Amino acid sequence: MPYPVEPMLAVPGELPPDRDRYGLEVKWDGIRALIHVNGGTRVTGRHGVEYTRRYPEISVFGVKNAVIDGEVVALDARGKPSFIRLQHRMHLTDPSRPC
Repeated sequence: MPYPVEPMLAVPGELPPDRDRYGLEVKWDGIRALIHVNGGTRVTGRHGVEYTRRYPEISVFGVKNAVIDGEVVALDARGKPSFIRLQHRMHLTDPSRPC
């Protein structure tokens, strides 16, 4: 698997007229992350910062070899993305250890 992989980032511009041919991503209000799956799971930030211990909840079921580009989000009680909730976790390097 090639490394480093550059995440796809939003860029300003006009939407294409034939939108049905494209996959459009909603604004999740999270942290961009790359999940590397190859004999284990490794999570890195958009600049290669190691996030694996920060987000132990991330798991990939049944995938053997892949790079997944997406957003780490925290959902509120209504299931909507909440950056405020995510802020409580994003700077913890090991959330399994008591503060």
